[in-house]
Amino acid sequence: MRRLIVSLCMLSLVGLPGLARAQSLRQKCEAKQTELDGLRTQINQMDTDLTAKATKIEKVKKRLQMLEAERARVLNERQAAANRLKSEEAMRVKMCKPLERCGQMETRVAELQKRINPLYEQLRTIRDEIRRELGQIGGLNNDISRIQNQYQQLKCEDLVPGQTAQTTIDQCHNLFSEWNAAAARINQMEGNIRALRTRYQGVIKQVQALNREIASLRDAMRRDCSDSQHFATLEAMDKEGAEYVNMGSELDDADKKVKQMKLLKIAPGKQKPRLKKAP
Repeated sequence: MRRLIVSLCMLSLVGLPGLARAQSLRQKCEAKQTELDGLRTQINQMDTDLTAKATKIEKVKKRLQMLEAERARVLNERQAAANRLKSEEAMRVKMCKPLERCGQMETRVAELQKRINPLYEQLRTIRDEIRRELGQIGGLNNDISRIQNQYQQLKCEDLVPGQTAQTTIDQCHNLFSEWNAAAARINQMEGNIRALRTRYQGVIKQVQALNREIASLRDAMRRDCSDSQHFATLEAMDKEGAEYVNMGSELDDADKKVKQMKLLKIAPGKQKPRLKKAP
């Protein structure tokens, strides 16, 4: 019995190392399996991520294609707009070219105004003097008519000593003195008119040269810049210039009236009234 127990004990001692080895291998295999399962799970997760990313990439590709198409459309629209801008800009330059000319012409108007205004001022002065002379000519003509009428009414050519009243003789002598004074004034007026004509011709020659520029510029502005305020100024200058050109007729009128007065007489030969001998 004892021997059996001893044998069993020996057998037990002999089997313990194999059992231990078997248990260690199982643990290793289980650990390895756990490791493999973890890797498989990791790979599966990666596959899921890759699928998701691939899906996103497809979406991005579609979005990119859409953006490229949108970009191409915008590029075409931009080119069309650029072409239109170029065309419209050329059209505007052509259409608005007259406005540039208007600016240049307005500058010329201002320059002409500076040049002609002093001449107009001189002509206004000459015109005032001509009209003053015409007024004086009218007054002198009335005086001469009065002298003539009174001279004839008093019969100053038929004064008879001892028969004609002394007051009548004195009046006749006074009338003759007035006539001489009137004749002197006529000569003075004739000189004044001649001097005014010389001054007028000197100034109007300059004005007429400028009037030609004004007329040419006025026609150009009427065509392209009729809404410009300078065009109205130019028309006013042209109208005023035409009035001064017509001043020549006023001078002619004054000259004619003076010449007519020079032909007037109060008696044949304009002789001083003489006393006739009593019969």
